Amino acid sequence: MDRTAHLFCLLIMISIAACKTPSSPDEKEYYDQILEKQNTLADAIFDLNRYLEHADTAGLQRAYNKTLDYAKNSLQEIEKIGDYQGDTILLKATLSLLKVYCEVLENEIQEMIAIVKKPGEISDADDARIMRLRKNIYKKLTQAEREFVKADHHFRNLYLGAYLSNEPDTTLFEELNDSVPATP
Repeated sequence: MDRTAHLFCLLIMISIAACKTPSSPDEKEYYDQILEKQNTLADAIFDLNRYLEHADTAGLQRAYNKTLDYAKNSLQEIEKIGDYQGDTILLKATLSLLKVYCEVLENEIQEMIAIVKKPGEISDADDARIMRLRKNIYKKLTQAEREFVKADHHFRNLYLGAYLSNEPDTTLFEELNDSVPATP
């Protein structure tokens, strides 16, 4: 009877191992794919902000188009990757974050670009509008990033052990939100 139980457990373990297809990513690979998308988009938003500050409309439009395409493609790619072994926490937080990036790009940043592209000098009212839009962007991205960081922390602790477990639970947008000048 004891041998039968051991044999049964061994068969279950073999069948579980066989179910994990070579094309399915391991924990770290899955995590790295998601983190790469998040980091690339955060960097792209900062780049767009630099173009806006310098009113480089040609570079801004190219960077904007590239970033928007990347955000939309990333959303589709992450949807295809799906959950990790039935755990949807990181997937849902990532999809939510990517949707916020797309929303910010299509709304606030698009409006900022339109203001910067207007002929002539930027008026004080336009400048104030840009500042309000920037604050709104940072607010939206900070909230989405906070939710992502919670899911990220959960995934790292559950599946990756000590892998990057010493990183703080803050976001770049949260830290930079304090550096955005007050709205006049």
